[in-house]
Amino acid sequence: MRKPLIAASVLIMATGAAWAENVATFAFIEADPADRFVIKNVAPCPDVRLLEVSMDLSRAAARVFFDPEPGGPGYDDSRQQFEYLEGGNYVTEITRLEDGGTALTMKLQDFGTGSILQFVLDVDDAGAAVEGAAEDVIGPALEGAVIAALIVNAQGEERAEAGALDARGTGSVSWEAVCEDPG
Repeated sequence: MRKPLIAASVLIMATGAAWAENVATFAFIEADPADRFVIKNVAPCPDVRLLEVSMDLSRAAARVFFDPEPGGPGYDDSRQQFEYLEGGNYVTEITRLEDGGTALTMKLQDFGTGSILQFVLDVDDAGAAVEGAAEDVIGPALEGAVIAALIVNAQGEERAEAGALDARGTGSVSWEAVCEDPG
Protein backbone atom coordinates (compact mmCIF):
# COMPACT_ATOMS: atom_id res chain seq x y z
CA MET A 1 0.00 0.00 0.00
CA ARG A 2 1.36 3.42 -0.97
CA LYS A 3 0.18 5.74 1.79
CA PRO A 4 2.36 8.58 0.42
CA LEU A 5 0.07 8.84 -2.64
CA ILE A 6 -2.98 9.38 -0.45
CA ALA A 7 -1.16 11.73 1.94
CA ALA A 8 0.28 13.83 -0.89
CA SER A 9 -3.06 13.83 -2.64
CA VAL A 10 -4.92 15.10 0.43
CA LEU A 11 -2.53 18.07 0.51
CA ILE A 12 -3.09 18.73 -3.20
CA MET A 13 -6.84 18.40 -2.75
CA ALA A 14 -6.80 20.98 0.05
CA THR A 15 -5.02 23.57 -2.10
CA GLY A 16 -7.45 23.24 -5.03
CA ALA A 17 -6.84 24.00 -8.69
CA ALA A 18 -8.18 26.54 -11.13
CA TRP A 19 -9.48 25.33 -14.50
CA ALA A 20 -8.98 21.73 -13.52
CA GLU A 21 -9.98 19.07 -16.03
CA ASN A 22 -11.47 15.78 -14.86
CA VAL A 23 -9.09 12.93 -15.53
CA ALA A 24 -10.67 10.10 -13.55
CA THR A 25 -14.12 9.38 -12.17
CA PHE A 26 -14.93 7.01 -9.34
CA ALA A 27 -18.42 5.66 -8.60
CA PHE A 28 -19.81 3.36 -5.92
CA ILE A 29 -22.98 1.56 -6.95
CA GLU A 30 -24.88 -0.17 -4.17
CA ALA A 31 -26.62 -3.12 -5.75
CA ASP A 32 -28.04 -6.51 -4.99
CA PRO A 33 -26.47 -9.01 -5.19
CA ALA A 34 -23.17 -7.11 -5.25
CA ASP A 35 -21.81 -3.61 -4.62
CA ARG A 36 -19.69 -2.27 -7.49
CA PHE A 37 -16.99 0.31 -8.04
CA VAL A 38 -16.41 1.86 -11.46
CA ILE A 39 -13.27 3.86 -12.24
CA LYS A 40 -12.97 5.59 -15.62
CA ASN A 41 -10.21 7.54 -17.34
CA VAL A 42 -12.17 10.52 -18.69
CA ALA A 43 -9.21 12.71 -19.66
CA PRO A 44 -10.27 15.20 -22.35
CA CYS A 45 -7.18 14.48 -24.44
CA PRO A 46 -5.43 11.31 -25.66
CA ASP A 47 -2.30 9.82 -24.14
CA VAL A 48 -3.23 10.55 -20.51
CA ARG A 49 -2.82 7.42 -18.42
CA LEU A 50 -3.60 6.50 -14.84
CA LEU A 51 -0.68 4.67 -13.25
CA GLU A 52 -2.31 4.07 -9.89
CA VAL A 53 -5.68 4.59 -8.22
CA SER A 54 -6.54 4.44 -4.55
CA MET A 55 -9.42 4.82 -2.14
CA ASP A 56 -9.31 5.59 1.57
CA LEU A 57 -12.63 5.06 3.34
CA SER A 58 -11.32 6.24 6.73
CA ARG A 59 -12.48 9.81 6.00
CA ALA A 60 -16.00 8.77 4.95
CA ALA A 61 -19.05 10.15 6.76
CA ALA A 62 -19.86 6.73 8.23
CA ARG A 63 -17.53 4.10 9.66
CA VAL A 64 -17.41 2.04 6.48
CA PHE A 65 -14.94 -0.64 5.50
CA PHE A 66 -14.21 -3.17 2.78
CA ASP A 67 -15.65 -6.64 3.35
CA PRO A 68 -14.13 -8.83 0.62
CA GLU A 69 -14.53 -12.18 2.38
CA PRO A 70 -17.27 -14.13 4.12
CA GLY A 71 -16.98 -13.96 7.89
CA GLY A 72 -14.87 -11.34 9.58
CA PRO A 73 -16.13 -7.96 10.75
CA GLY A 74 -18.84 -7.33 8.13
CA TYR A 75 -22.24 -8.68 7.29
CA ASP A 76 -21.65 -12.23 6.04
CA ASP A 77 -22.66 -12.29 2.37
CA SER A 78 -20.60 -14.68 0.27
CA ARG A 79 -22.12 -13.27 -2.95
CA GLN A 80 -19.93 -10.16 -2.67
CA GLN A 81 -16.38 -11.45 -2.79
CA PHE A 82 -13.91 -9.26 -4.72
CA GLU A 83 -14.18 -9.82 -8.47
CA TYR A 84 -13.24 -7.86 -11.60
CA LEU A 85 -16.20 -7.24 -13.92
CA GLU A 86 -14.34 -5.19 -16.53
CA GLY A 87 -10.77 -4.02 -17.05
CA GLY A 88 -9.04 -6.39 -14.64
CA ASN A 89 -6.32 -6.79 -17.27
CA TYR A 90 -5.17 -3.21 -16.50
CA VAL A 91 -4.33 -4.06 -12.88
CA THR A 92 -0.71 -5.10 -12.36
CA GLU A 93 -0.72 -5.03 -8.57
CA ILE A 94 -3.26 -4.59 -5.80
CA THR A 95 -2.66 -4.00 -2.14
CA ARG A 96 -3.57 -6.87 0.13
CA LEU A 97 -7.27 -6.27 0.58
CA GLU A 98 -7.86 -6.56 4.31
CA ASP A 99 -11.24 -7.79 5.50
CA GLY A 100 -12.37 -4.80 7.55
CA GLY A 101 -9.74 -2.51 5.99
CA THR A 102 -10.34 0.99 4.68
CA ALA A 103 -7.59 1.39 2.07
CA LEU A 104 -7.25 0.02 -1.44
CA THR A 105 -4.55 0.81 -4.01
CA MET A 106 -4.25 -0.61 -7.51
CA LYS A 107 -1.27 -0.14 -9.83
CA LEU A 108 -2.33 0.06 -13.47
CA GLN A 109 -0.76 -0.47 -16.88
CA ASP A 110 -2.05 0.97 -20.18
CA PHE A 111 -5.08 2.59 -18.46
CA GLY A 112 -5.48 5.28 -21.11
CA THR A 113 -8.23 7.71 -22.01
CA GLY A 114 -11.56 5.88 -22.22
CA SER A 115 -10.44 2.87 -20.13
CA ILE A 116 -12.82 1.47 -17.52
CA LEU A 117 -12.14 -0.64 -14.44
CA GLN A 118 -15.17 -2.16 -12.75
CA PHE A 119 -15.16 -4.54 -9.83
CA VAL A 120 -17.36 -6.04 -7.14
CA LEU A 121 -16.29 -5.18 -3.61
CA ASP A 122 -18.61 -5.24 -0.63
CA VAL A 123 -18.61 -2.22 1.65
CA ASP A 124 -20.18 -2.50 5.10
CA ASP A 125 -20.89 -0.02 7.87
CA ALA A 126 -19.22 -0.68 11.25
CA GLY A 127 -22.43 0.49 12.91
CA ALA A 128 -24.28 -2.38 11.24
CA ALA A 129 -21.60 -5.03 11.79
CA VAL A 130 -23.39 -6.79 14.62
CA GLU A 131 -24.73 -10.30 14.61
CA GLY A 132 -27.65 -10.67 12.24
CA ALA A 133 -27.65 -7.00 11.18
CA ALA A 134 -27.42 -5.89 7.60
CA GLU A 135 -27.48 -2.33 6.40
CA ASP A 136 -26.97 -1.30 2.82
CA VAL A 137 -24.16 1.19 2.45
CA ILE A 138 -25.30 3.96 0.14
CA GLY A 139 -23.61 7.07 -1.23
CA PRO A 140 -24.08 9.36 1.80
CA ALA A 141 -22.18 6.88 4.01
CA LEU A 142 -19.17 7.16 1.66
CA GLU A 143 -19.21 10.96 1.42
CA GLY A 144 -15.73 12.32 2.15
CA ALA A 145 -13.86 9.11 1.32
CA VAL A 146 -10.60 10.08 -0.40
CA ILE A 147 -10.03 8.99 -3.98
CA ALA A 148 -6.64 9.50 -5.60
CA ALA A 149 -4.82 8.82 -8.84
CA LEU A 150 -1.24 8.93 -10.06
CA ILE A 151 -1.52 10.39 -13.56
CA VAL A 152 0.95 10.75 -16.44
CA ASN A 153 0.22 13.14 -19.30
CA ALA A 154 1.33 12.98 -22.94
CA GLN A 155 4.56 14.86 -22.07
CA GLY A 156 5.51 12.22 -19.47
CA GLU A 157 4.81 14.42 -16.43
CA GLU A 158 3.52 12.47 -13.43
CA ARG A 159 1.27 13.99 -10.81
CA ALA A 160 -0.67 12.66 -7.83
CA GLU A 161 -4.13 14.22 -7.56
CA ALA A 162 -7.07 13.56 -5.26
CA GLY A 163 -10.72 14.19 -4.73
CA ALA A 164 -13.49 12.90 -2.50
CA LEU A 165 -16.66 10.93 -2.97
CA ASP A 166 -19.84 12.96 -2.65
CA ALA A 167 -23.22 12.02 -1.12
CA ARG A 168 -24.09 10.08 -4.29
CA GLY A 169 -20.96 7.91 -3.90
CA THR A 170 -19.30 9.52 -6.92
CA GLY A 171 -16.27 11.74 -7.34
CA SER A 172 -13.56 12.83 -9.71
CA VAL A 173 -9.85 13.49 -9.77
CA SER A 174 -8.69 16.51 -11.77
CA TRP A 175 -5.47 17.98 -13.08
CA GLU A 176 -5.21 21.61 -14.06
CA ALA A 177 -4.22 21.93 -17.72
CA VAL A 178 -3.49 18.19 -18.11
CA CYS A 179 -3.69 18.52 -21.89
CA GLU A 180 -1.48 21.57 -22.33
CA ASP A 181 1.96 21.21 -23.84
CA PRO A 182 4.35 23.25 -21.65
CA GLY A 183 6.64 23.86 -24.66
